[in-house]
Formats: sequence, structure tokens, C-alpha cells
Amino acid sequence: MNIQSYIYSGILEQYCLGMLNDDDAAFVVQMTMLYPEVKNELSSIEQAFEYFAQDGAIRVSPKVRANIIKTIEHTFSDAVLDINNLPEIKKTSNLEAWYKCVEPLIPVVVEDFNLQVLRSEGGLTQMLVVSRIDVPEESHGDVFESLYILRGTCECSIGDKIVRMEAGDYIDIPLHVEHNVKIVSPYVVAIVQHKAVA
Repeated sequence: MNIQSYIYSGILEQYCLGMLNDDDAAFVVQMTMLYPEVKNELSSIEQAFEYFAQDGAIRVSPKVRANIIKTIEHTFSDAVLDINNLPEIKKTSNLEAWYKCVEPLIPVVVEDFNLQVLRSEGGLTQMLVVSRIDVPEESHGDVFESLYILRGTCECSIGDKIVRMEAGDYIDIPLHVEHNVKIVSPYVVAIVQHKAVA
């Protein structure tokens, strides 16, 4: 094979642009391992593409950037939840909207453990939990459990994994896996969600 012809064929540029199928891309990688000149040329092409990308990038002034972020934050902070028509919690749930919605239900004096059912219909149950004490080990085989922290800090032990969670953090608990919650802050306010296994 004529290596110079291969280098000038345009295949290396196509590789950098992600235009090759898996076999052709694997062949390019193999060629870089066999021929240093192919590896050097590929590196040069990657650097050139990076330069062009940086050179053509839109540069936003700090003031415009701050205004964009402020607009995004304002849009999401204005979200209002209806306590009688709550959405399912998820990774992208709006922390402040959830907290504002349930804030009137949070006890002024936090007892050891307080649980209030917010929604229970169609196999979905959502509960507001305010706790100063750890939640003992349990597992579920009939419901998918999710946890969304609104205030405070805790550590969830899920199987052999420990996950530290703070306000705004969300996690799904796998079925049949032992888990517990250790309260790290004075208390934790959280939404616990159970979805029945179909």
C-alpha cells in the first residue's frame, strides 16, 4: 500500500468528522498503529480541526452570558407545581418549585420522622418525608423507588455503593437491592416516590 496516497485520500479527514463506518474507522486506527506517518498526519488533522472550531466559535461577552444564565434561572425558578396534580419526580425536577409546593406541609418543629402521602393513584405514590433519623435497611420487589432531596444532606447505601445526596439530587433505587439512608445534616426533606412494577 502506498502510505502517501492513503494519507492524501481524505479518509483521515472523514475519520475525524465521524463519517466512516465501523470497519473503515477501525482500519484507520490500525493504520495509525502500523505507520507513524499516518498517526502524525491524523494528529495534525485533529489539531487543525480543533483550531478551526476554536477560531469559528461564537464568543459571548460576560454580560450577555450572565443575562442568558439569569433568564434560564428565572424561567425555571418561576415553575409552579399544583399540590393536587404533582408530576413524577425525575433528575430534571425543579428543586425550588418542589420545595415551594410542599413547604407549607413541612413541620415547624421537626420530629424524628414525619411522612405525608402527597399522591397515591394509578400505581404511583409520592410521599413527603422529613426525617432527623436514619432510615433502616430495606428492599423492594413490588415498587420502583426514587428519592429526590429538597433540603439537607444524607448518604444512601445501595448494595455496596454509598451515594452522598444533597438538595437537588435524585436517585432511582434498583429492585431487590438492600438500601438505607443515613442522615448527615440535622434533618432531611425529601420526596420519596414508589411506582408499582407492571
